Amino acid sequence: MKHIFKQRYLPILINIWLVVLFYTTGCSARVPPGDSQIPPLPVVQTDTQGNMDTDILVHNIFQNPNLRFDHISIQQGLSNSAVTAGVQDEHGIIWFGTFDGLNKYNGYEFVVYRHNSDDNSSISDNIIYDMYADGKGSLWIGTDNGLSRFDTQLQVSENYYSSESDTTTISGNVINVIYPDQNAGLWIGTESGLNFFDIQTGIFSRYYILDDDRGSVLANVILSIYQDSDGILWVGTEDGLYLFNPQTQIFRPPSPSLRSYFESGDMALRTIQELQDGSLWLGTNQGVLSINNERNEVHWYQTLSSDQNSLSDATIMDIFEDRNGMIWVATTKGLNLFNSELNQFIQIQRRAYNPYSLSDNLIYRIFQDKSGILWFLTAGGVDTFNIRTKQFLHYFNIPEEPNSLVNNLVLSILEDKNGYLWIGTANGLDRLDRKSNQFRHFLNNKNNFTSLSDNFITAMLEDANGSLWIGTDQGGLNWYDPANETFLHFPSNPAMQNSLSNNSISVMLQDRDGILWIGTATGMLDRMDPKSMRFEHYVLETSDPVNQLKSRIRAIIQSRNGDLWLGTSYGLYRMNPATAEIIRFTHDSAETGSLSDDFILSLYEDREGLIWIGTYGGGLNVYDARKNTFKHYTHTDGLANDSVYGILEDTRGYLWLSTNHGISRFSPQDESFVNYDVRDGLQSNEFNERAYFRNSAGEMFFGGVNGLTTFHPEHIKVNSISPATILTRLDVGGQPVAKEISTESLQTLTLKWPENFFEFSFAAVNYFQQEENQYAYFLEGFDKTWNMNGSLRFGRYTNLPGGTYTLHLNAANEDGVWNPKTTQITVNVIPPLWEMPLFQLGIVLLVAIMAGGSYLMKMRSIQVRNSALEQLVEERTAEIQQRQHVAEGLRDVLFLINSNRSLEESLNFIVSATHRLTHADHVLLLGIRVEPVSCVTVRRSQKNAGQIDNSLVETESDELIHWLAELAKLGESLVVSNLYGFIHRRNEMHLLQFVHYQSMLVVPILSGDDLFGSLILMYEQHQDFNDEELEMADSFADQAALAIGNSQLRERVEQMAIVAERNRLARDLHDAVTQTLFSASLISEALPTLYEADPDEGRQLLTELSQLSRGALAEMRTLLIELRPSVVVEAKLLDLFRQLAESAIGRTGVQINVKVEIQEALPEDVHISFYRIAQESLNNVVKHARASHVDLWLTPLNTLNGRSSAVLLIRDDGIGFDPATVRTDRFGLKSIQERSQSIGAHFSLESREGCGTLIKVEWQGRLQ
Repeated sequence: MKHIFKQRYLPILINIWLVVLFYTTGCSARVPPGDSQIPPLPVVQTDTQGNMDTDILVHNIFQNPNLRFDHISIQQGLSNSAVTAGVQDEHGIIWFGTFDGLNKYNGYEFVVYRHNSDDNSSISDNIIYDMYADGKGSLWIGTDNGLSRFDTQLQVSENYYSSESDTTTISGNVINVIYPDQNAGLWIGTESGLNFFDIQTGIFSRYYILDDDRGSVLANVILSIYQDSDGILWVGTEDGLYLFNPQTQIFRPPSPSLRSYFESGDMALRTIQELQDGSLWLGTNQGVLSINNERNEVHWYQTLSSDQNSLSDATIMDIFEDRNGMIWVATTKGLNLFNSELNQFIQIQRRAYNPYSLSDNLIYRIFQDKSGILWFLTAGGVDTFNIRTKQFLHYFNIPEEPNSLVNNLVLSILEDKNGYLWIGTANGLDRLDRKSNQFRHFLNNKNNFTSLSDNFITAMLEDANGSLWIGTDQGGLNWYDPANETFLHFPSNPAMQNSLSNNSISVMLQDRDGILWIGTATGMLDRMDPKSMRFEHYVLETSDPVNQLKSRIRAIIQSRNGDLWLGTSYGLYRMNPATAEIIRFTHDSAETGSLSDDFILSLYEDREGLIWIGTYGGGLNVYDARKNTFKHYTHTDGLANDSVYGILEDTRGYLWLSTNHGISRFSPQDESFVNYDVRDGLQSNEFNERAYFRNSAGEMFFGGVNGLTTFHPEHIKVNSISPATILTRLDVGGQPVAKEISTESLQTLTLKWPENFFEFSFAAVNYFQQEENQYAYFLEGFDKTWNMNGSLRFGRYTNLPGGTYTLHLNAANEDGVWNPKTTQITVNVIPPLWEMPLFQLGIVLLVAIMAGGSYLMKMRSIQVRNSALEQLVEERTAEIQQRQHVAEGLRDVLFLINSNRSLEESLNFIVSATHRLTHADHVLLLGIRVEPVSCVTVRRSQKNAGQIDNSLVETESDELIHWLAELAKLGESLVVSNLYGFIHRRNEMHLLQFVHYQSMLVVPILSGDDLFGSLILMYEQHQDFNDEELEMADSFADQAALAIGNSQLRERVEQMAIVAERNRLARDLHDAVTQTLFSASLISEALPTLYEADPDEGRQLLTELSQLSRGALAEMRTLLIELRPSVVVEAKLLDLFRQLAESAIGRTGVQINVKVEIQEALPEDVHISFYRIAQESLNNVVKHARASHVDLWLTPLNTLNGRSSAVLLIRDDGIGFDPATVRTDRFGLKSIQERSQSIGAHFSLESREGCGTLIKVEWQGRLQ
């Protein structure tokens, strides 16, 4: 029973286990592992990475207070231009309070929340005065009509209003200021008193300022609140300052030193700020009060119209000290930056002509975000300032401001040995004293010949003696006299050969020998010796004579080998100053190593001696002197623009390139570019040719269309602050998912099939150059690598399989610095029912059960099929066996037919085999050649073939036998399945009483056209005959016909053999015995006469007569043996051999020696073969050998393994022959060979002419 269980159910259990194992492993593989590795993001590899030196940036600000502000206005989505409050929450999102609702800003888009009278969860009012972010997801908003607690995650507001009947509510609805308590709770300043709000209980406590003398309530419009380290609140109101002790809940006036400032009652205190040095700054409507508690000093900063370094306005809106220690003061008439070293203010105001100035002079609030950006909230929108832009200083023209650049189109730059910065513009020459930050302008005065000859300053040069040379566009060359601040002119005079060749000067250079080289706009190069003040002229030939005069010399340098390199509008020239030999380089489109463009803007030789060429439209080129070829770099390699106006090298080997789209820093080592544009603080994206200079301190100067940019290359650092990333939108099926909560607060997303797809957008919390932010996302458990999205902020996933994933969002700032921490959102994908674990487990179990059931059914089906197959195999085996039996029967029949059995035996055997193999109940073989009809029959009751009855069976009537004989005589095959129906159809009803069979098969026995009879098979049961049974019956009938034919043939052969034997005997008698007897009769007739005449001869004749008689007798015995073959076997070989010898002696008289040494009997076939071989051999001797002596020997020869051999030797001394010339069929040799082979004996023949013949037959085997 156990064996049956194992056999049937163990495979089912194994199948179920395998399916469950496959399911569990498949499901486990579908769920992403929690600790899977996230591919790394690119790392910025540059030596400019690191923290910026803020002290340098602060210094730059005070040195060059021209700040660049970026603006956010209603055009970008701001709900109102008047922005009164702003904060940054824990996600990095900026919130603005305006006069038209609350604004949420992520750097790209705004979401506005307004008051809705039909929605109690909206903010209490659209006019917002102050905000505070508690860092726990709540914004506290002071409005013109109540306090709102806005849940940034749920995006709903809980509002608090004043109620006169409930003293636990807020004292007034106009909320001016919100300040967090040091311990817990909030201090709220309203238009009617101070309030403390217990966040846990939701209860307000009201505090009023009372008149100490009368006890009446004073003006309680609270404008500002500050809590010092002792927990004392400094409360600013419309009429002054009060100190409040939360423990005693008592207001008191400030110290006497402060009280005097507020005694008038008209000094409103709007803001209170504690600075990093511990001092307090109080912003009032009459300036700023600075309180130094350590020295107990108060300093009052006021507005003085006569002093540009005082506050721009007395009404102070806000005071803010940033992380760099800079103090910013917001007023109603501009921004003020305090210079603590000079104890003065820098006024920063809106300039209509400057798009990067303040949006409005009324500034409500100032705050700084986590990345260091300063936010200025004005009446005209939001302005931001990034101190990083002060890595580059910008000098530009300020209208109506004399102490600024005379013109913004800067064409040439020079710093002299005294440290003065000279700036040539399109409208005059400026000298900047950078220590005092004062400009001195030099202009052309037509009435003063010692002034500049032209205001369009194109080139400047300080020679080795410290003299300043100025080249102009139309006024020739100027020499500056520093003592008198006048200019000496060197114009072109066509009448003077040694004067300047042209008044339009492009570039100037002093070589190592002190010679001045001056390039002009007409392609003429002038050489001037400062000592003689004489000019020599050189013409730079071009291939275009028509444009020869247009070939302006735009750049000139002297390489370390002394050659002059000149860049022109028509190619590059190299000149040997000593020999004046000039070589020209041009662009050739057929040569890849030629210049990229003929229009040369700038030249520079670096520390390695390489010549760098800046072109107009062809990018940057470098000259390989060894190969005399040029290599090119264009915007496709990372260059900011293909027009390179200036080239300078810093101390680290970097090349700084001014272009038509900003400045590029190029590393010759790795051939990489870093680009900077106007957003980084450059004067503009467009620069000018020849307007570039590097001073001895390594500071670089580049001029353009909007002023001058200066910077120290080593101070330029990348922004190392990597931005956080927030989710800004998440859609499933085209609809936002986060309707009830803010998108950035989402931590989990659940998808359900068929909506197993989603789209999302995200943003970097980096509010500087947002368009340069880079984005990437990665779905852990699905993606293999990060999806690098460039500046695109969205992504999507479709057809997600069921499982749990983690969506990682990341961003890089404008310098490519990625945040090491990613924003993560868990994504749960609920698969369809058929992919649910329980469903799948059920399916697995169902499949397992079905598999088990299927297995059982299959096993059952297999068993049934096996049974059917077994039955079929048995049937097929039975058929095969039947066919085998039939084949064996037919073979036996054929064997019997081909034997010497009699016809009767053969027919009896065929009938018996037919009965045995066809299972017929009665088999009859009817012969129709004789009368009465002969019959060979067998019945099923007879058990073996030996019980054959040649007479008619008693149970069969004569009528039936004769009827069957008549059917047999028809010579046709009859297949009768229904014998009774057959008789009825033949209308032979009288036979029914004699028939007890159901079916019958009649097959004629034919040999050619001869009909011998029929083979009849009778069946007691109904029988449907198939083709195989019919063929079998035909086969047995054919065998019977063959047996009869063979019998007839054998009879004829036997008769022919008898005739042939008689003829042979007659021939032998004639040839042998008759001749011998004839010879004997002749001798006997002559003997009496001869004996009487000669007794000796008579006696000899008697001897011959006796010999002839014995020979005749031997011949007769031999003939008798031929007539009786059995005698050969029965007689001994010795006797047989002697008889053959006597016969031969009798015929020829030859002497024959017979010797037989084998006593044992040989096998019958060997016995006969040896006799026939000896007989044939002696006949050959008698007929052909002419021998006188013959040896006939049969001797044994012992061999290994107990085997014996017999050797037959026949040797004569006759004439012999050559075996090579005699055919093998001559002399009976072929017969002797065949007889030897038939017994497996070895036959050999030796003979030579005149030497007789030896026949040797060796047989090996056991003797009997």
